[in-house]
Amino acid sequence: MPEAYEKMRDKFIEDGLTEKEAKAKASAIWNSKHPNDPVGKGKHEEVGETIILNGDYNDPRILEKN
Repeated sequence: MPEAYEKMRDKFIEDGLTEKEAKAKASAIWNSKHPNDPVGKGKHEEVGETIILNGDYNDPRILEKN
């Protein structure tokens, strides 16, 4: 995660928000200012990761990265 996002999130937690609320608020602010570099749930790009959709190993949408 971007360092600025993490600082915002931590500040909101210090101000009394729950971790979930702080993450939601910080990500909303970050994403509004950085639409081409959003944070939050989304794609995972790790080398060697295999994603199996619906548990079907024959599914042509399986993504493999080597």
